[in-house]
Amino acid sequence: MAGVDDFKPRFNSSSTALECEVIKCDLSRLASVRHAAQSLRNRLGERKLDVVILNAAVVLLPFQITEDGFEITHQVNHLAQMYLTLLLSPLLERASRIVSLTSGSHEWSTFGEELSEEDISPTAATTAIAPLWYKRAYGNTKLLNILMIKGFHERWFKSKGILANAVHPGDMIHTNITRNSWLAWLGFLALTPFTKNLEQGAATTVLVAVSPDTAGVSGCYFDNCNIKTPSDAAQNLELAEQAWRLSLKLLVKATEGMTPHIPDEFLMDEMFGF
Repeated sequence: MAGVDDFKPRFNSSSTALECEVIKCDLSRLASVRHAAQSLRNRLGERKLDVVILNAAVVLLPFQITEDGFEITHQVNHLAQMYLTLLLSPLLERASRIVSLTSGSHEWSTFGEELSEEDISPTAATTAIAPLWYKRAYGNTKLLNILMIKGFHERWFKSKGILANAVHPGDMIHTNITRNSWLAWLGFLALTPFTKNLEQGAATTVLVAVSPDTAGVSGCYFDNCNIKTPSDAAQNLELAEQAWRLSLKLLVKATEGMTPHIPDEFLMDEMFGF
């Protein structure tokens, strides 16, 4: 929150005179996600959301289970972001845009052709070797980001005109994502002259979120401000259906009886499929 608060004066005093408000949302706690979603819905009232950018991510975290019963990297990077988008869905209308920041690291995914709940949120560490766990958890959650976007696209684009796309901002951009490892932080810092700066890293996200050039474009994977082809797994609609169904089941079970609740429209389809 401190970083956002430091940025607010610059944002509010810009030549465009835009107003910036901050709502705290801790993705490692679904109660915080619910509170943030309800706070935003209360503030907006009858107004609608133009854009939802799902930008948060963690990496290099050891295996641990959150208070919600999910593995923390899988909750923060995927489940909580899907949950937040579902809770905000009443605020979305035709031409609203959902942008999920994924990564080229989705190609690291170890998923097979059949997914299980253990893939969506492991209940036990699958390897004692930390670097292998970090790579597996991050790669799998970044693939889940793309599969989630395919789920939203299949549900909303044709029926409601809501756009959903995934974005790869660039490789090894020096941000605070490496805060959990000083060695990784130094490595990213050393590569700064050879990678995108923050403005360049944000360019593709901005293009997909607000540009007229991407109006009407949905269900795509963007890299370097262009539509690119992701991995075979990321293009697999059957895998996307499985990921959607399993993720939704886990979220429904973990949030049963809580308000605001996941809108009924997402619970109508048989087996939570497309």
